[in-house]
Amino acid sequence: MTAAAFLDGLTRPRLSTALGMLAFAALQIGALTAWLTPERLALMPAGVLMRHTDDDGAAISIRALQMVYTPNPDARPLVVVTGASSLREALVDETGLASDLSAAVGGASADTFRVYDLCTSGQELSESLALLSAVPDDAPGVRLVGIGPLRLLRTPAEIQDRMDHPNLALPRAMLDGPAAALGATLPTATGALFIDQLQFFVSRPQIPLRYVLGPTALRRHRYLGETPWTADRMAEVTGELRGRAISGAEVGEKSLVLMADVLGRLTAGGRRTVVVLEPPQSPQAAPALADIDTTWRPKMQAVAARAGALYWNLDAEAGLTTADFHDYTHLGRREAMERYQRALAARLAPYLRKSMK
Repeated sequence: MTAAAFLDGLTRPRLSTALGMLAFAALQIGALTAWLTPERLALMPAGVLMRHTDDDGAAISIRALQMVYTPNPDARPLVVVTGASSLREALVDETGLASDLSAAVGGASADTFRVYDLCTSGQELSESLALLSAVPDDAPGVRLVGIGPLRLLRTPAEIQDRMDHPNLALPRAMLDGPAAALGATLPTATGALFIDQLQFFVSRPQIPLRYVLGPTALRRHRYLGETPWTADRMAEVTGELRGRAISGAEVGEKSLVLMADVLGRLTAGGRRTVVVLEPPQSPQAAPALADIDTTWRPKMQAVAARAGALYWNLDAEAGLTTADFHDYTHLGRREAMERYQRALAARLAPYLRKSMK
């Protein structure tokens, strides 16, 4: 073979070659689709899916699937916490919460409870309720959704964007119902995790490389030691939040209907307690957000009461002050997180004692 012929064969496209490459790619996608089930994903190290240290959606996806597929033969009470970053930053970690719970309950060791902190950045109410709905029905304990008036008020565009760019690699059967109730338009689900959450996996091309270089460690707290917001910055952002609340009223009303439906199903039967927990809010931001809170908090409290759920705000019990906050909702001091976590454990203790009987 001459050099010219070799180069010609190398550079000139051939239909048979193209078809072969397409067939090979289709075979790979088919094999991956068949192999990547939720049960197998639950066995992967969380850091393998993560793009970077702040990719909590990837880490929590695996943690949530572990909750669903991990056997619990001794029926240990589950404490499942959902919500956005404001609640994530209010708790030290799962291990610390389990320890505080054991101390508050009394006569219990830290491994008496299975604690799952499933909070993620920007977690929508639909995602929180989907995660709670996935908790095994026969598991005793506490289901906790961290949601306040501000997170209730979303725009249709924000709801749709989260479904178009998913933050959680969970089966669509878990996520679609709550999202559709808030007005999201959803493509037809196939039941295959890789296909249904293709956007999630395609946006993380580093996954194969993580098996070589090792998984990424999650950075849980992003505001510790960071410079707190100035008064001007606080005023600017709270003003923006007030404006967004007006455009989010329509979704807010739909969210109340969704809350009533899901909370009612979660509280029906079994040794479990459901809690709606308002995330922390800086006293410095409270005056600017007061009209939002006074309009929507009573509605949320009424929905929780009708569903048989509890509605809590722990800011006063935890002794939170403006100095404890990085911004209007994220705690910036570890000591404040520890106080808040102990306050939560103390509130949960009597309900956990009942679930252990």
